[in-house]
Amino acid sequence: MEIIIPDVDEAAANRVAQLVSQVGTLEFRILANTTDSKTLIERAKNEPNQNVILDSDGNREAWWVPISEGQDATFLRSTDIAIRARTVGNKKS
Repeated sequence: MEIIIPDVDEAAANRVAQLVSQVGTLEFRILANTTDSKTLIERAKNEPNQNVILDSDGNREAWWVPISEGQDATFLRSTDIAIRARTVGNKKS
């Protein structure tokens, strides 16, 4: 990833680079869809109490990631994305 900061000297750019590298992480995720991930989705749905799907060597192949309340509308627009309802306490999401 490249961050371009126009009109700053090298010292300021270095400070920003150091700050960005220490602040947190950026994670990219590929959403399971019925076209490319049909087998994984079927396995996941057949194991409703499992949050992680492992391959035959025990490596993580896929996992369910919670969607924050209010963000679900973004994902629900697409009919081929795998979504699973979950219950936390008395609340279903």
